[in-house]
Amino acid sequence: MTPPVAVGCRQVMRSLLQEGLVAALLPGAAAAGWRAVASTASEAPLRVLNSAQASLVALVADAILPRTDSPSATEMGVVWWIEAVAADYLSDAKRREFLDGFGAIEGLALSITGSPPASLPAGRRRAIALG
Repeated sequence: MTPPVAVGCRQVMRSLLQEGLVAALLPGAAAAGWRAVASTASEAPLRVLNSAQASLVALVADAILPRTDSPSATEMGVVWWIEAVAADYLSDAKRREFLDGFGAIEGLALSITGSPPASLPAGRRRAIALG
């Protein structure tokens, strides 16, 4: 049986993918989103995520897509993409569900390893991120 915290983590990711990214992939929306990310990411304030949540997104994203001979997820702007999708494409209810899921990710890491994700070595973060 899957631990409830792992289920919560998966539900958050599924919600973002189903509700946010699906809408973002409508014709023209994905390109517009990436243009917005590319033009404003370095100077724009976070609108949805707080700094701790943005850091956790970066940890999870880089655990899934680390730097190899190509850029990592964070180097490609994934944190700002997630921010844009959460701000511009999720309903208020889905945005709250998504944000509540950060506690599930932290809880999953704590329940499995006894440590928060930020203190884990890259290999352990990847195992948590992939659930």
